[in-house]
Amino acid sequence: MDIGTLIGLIATVVVILVAILGASELQYFIDIPSIAVVFGATFGVTFIKYRLSEMIKAFIVAAQAAFFEKSMKASDIIEKATGLTKIVQKDGIIALEGQDIPNEFMKKGIDLVMDGHSPEFTEKILRNLMTRAIEDAEQGQKMFASMGDSAPAMGMIGTLIGLVAMLQNLSDPAAIGPSMAVALITTLYGAAIAQVFCIPLAEKLEMRAKELKDHLDLIIESVLAIQQGQSALVMTQLLNTYLKNPDEAEKK
Repeated sequence: MDIGTLIGLIATVVVILVAILGASELQYFIDIPSIAVVFGATFGVTFIKYRLSEMIKAFIVAAQAAFFEKSMKASDIIEKATGLTKIVQKDGIIALEGQDIPNEFMKKGIDLVMDGHSPEFTEKILRNLMTRAIEDAEQGQKMFASMGDSAPAMGMIGTLIGLVAMLQNLSDPAAIGPSMAVALITTLYGAAIAQVFCIPLAEKLEMRAKELKDHLDLIIESVLAIQQGQSALVMTQLLNTYLKNPDEAEKK
């Protein structure tokens, strides 16, 4: 569980609610037609831009990126790869059978090595898998960024609809204030959806896509080093160049 995402989401919602309750009553900020316009139109436009399967996949990837940290740390990948290399040097490739490899991508690579494929074939397969994984993350990032652009625009459309309705009732001064408030609520909804959910998720997916590429590159390098029979010392020196923090390598 990514605690940072949960804390940030709860803190943002709480601050907004405190501001609302401090300014007025919560019921004045709830308007069903405005919710329908902003949410419905935002999703409607997204359906026009993307296939349903792409949207479902993007939501799954976003949920995993936002709340669940599934990838191994770079230092953990190096430690695991070094351990596997020592096993190979001592007992041969066949000794990797049954080894606990929590990372599915690394496990796939080791399986290819154990199947006797050439380093070129192993690298090609892993590169193709890496490309697909990164494309999924990037597609999700683009979709949520698009929703972040659409939501405020849909909110503005809802506001304009409300203003048109309000202008038709200028003969009743008492109705102008409430009508104006309802009209502006759609703008609030659009801005809130974009800034609290869509844009942060898009930026987190962009960050995770970069992390994913770095980690998968590291795993591919690890698998190829194991396949080529490199010593644990040489492998560690090579893989440590992937660490962003040099001090982390010194601790290993």
